[in-house]
Amino acid sequence: MYIPLFFTLIRIPLAATLYYTQPVFHVPICIAAIISDILDGWAARKWNQTSAVGGALDPLCDKIFAWSILSLLFKDGTLSLFSACGLLLRDLLLFLYALLYLMKGKSFSNIPWGSLFWGKIITTIQMYSIVHLLLGFPLHETYHFTVLGIASTAFAIELHKIAFPPSKKKPYGQAELVK
Repeated sequence: MYIPLFFTLIRIPLAATLYYTQPVFHVPICIAAIISDILDGWAARKWNQTSAVGGALDPLCDKIFAWSILSLLFKDGTLSLFSACGLLLRDLLLFLYALLYLMKGKSFSNIPWGSLFWGKIITTIQMYSIVHLLLGFPLHETYHFTVLGIASTAFAIELHKIAFPPSKKKPYGQAELVK
């Protein structure tokens, strides 16, 4: 097994342990998941072990872990439904773009998969918010969602440029110059 894939897959058992441990262990488990997320990409690039499987599993394991911790925070009343939805906004945007992409008759195999700058920013905000809540600090929703909204908008624009690149056709009314 590739080392980066190990770092990716470790987030699944870490997510499962959240449900069977005392809340005092949730912060260290969350930090371990964050470190594994950093290490999998670093190791894949350092040892040239990138793969399509790893590229697909990394965001899936990220989401499994994030959804697990968010469901626990929601269940114990630490996180409001509004906040949970806000933290999952990027995932909703990805899902909607995937549906739109398929409805346009396009294939997922044509998308240049990889991490996006604004996706990394949103992940950082999500993880910061989760650790912040786990440590018992309140979430200031107005400020938090303004920042998350701006980052999600930038992410949607970045995703749109990749999924639907501008056509090479001339705009209507522009004639081709004849020599």
